[in-house]
Formats: sequence, structure tokens, C-alpha cells
Amino acid sequence: MSPKSPKSQSVDKSLCTRIIERLQYEGLSLERIGEYMGLSRAYICMVKSGQRNLTMARLKKLEVGLRRPLPLLLMQAIEGASVPEELTSEYKILRSILKQASDKRRLDWGI
Repeated sequence: MSPKSPKSQSVDKSLCTRIIERLQYEGLSLERIGEYMGLSRAYICMVKSGQRNLTMARLKKLEVGLRRPLPLLLMQAIEGASVPEELTSEYKILRSILKQASDKRRLDWGI
């Protein structure tokens, strides 16, 4: 049996749920999130409820649609409280660096 390609690999369901919740918190509708990934609102609802998950390929589509680096999207979905105390400072620094890079990229693209 051959290993799955990285793009077809499933992402942890709880992380998928947190990504959807974070995007909704930012004001995106389930329909819009689904449009970015080529998925229906119904499928996104199932992802949010933990019944389904996403693949890396779908997250890459979301990255393009949002014009936000995937690492930043993942960092934003991970709540600071879930980061071990000894890594909190590194988490905050990395999140800040990724946010600055994302903001610069948006400026470079004129959005």
C-alpha cells in the first residue's frame, strides 16, 4: 500500500473545527469558507461539528482564498491556552512574525 501524498492527508478534526470557528469569529460565513475550499456549506457544517475533516489540499485552497499563509491560519486556530507554558513565549513570537509577514504580503498585493 503506497503512502498518501501530503496534499491528500487528512488534518486533525479538532484543528479543522478550530479553524472554521476562528474564521467565523472573524466574520466569514460558512458559505464563504466553503467557497474558498470548493466545498458546500453542509460539508463545512460537518467539519465544524467534528463529523468530517479537511485535507491539506483544501487548506491550501483556503490559504489562497484568504491570502493568508497557512502557518498563520493554523497558529490563529490554536488557542494560546492550549500551548504548553514553557512554549508560550515562542508561540507569541512566532505568531507575531507570521502576522507581520501576512500583513506585508497583503500590502505587496495591494489588498
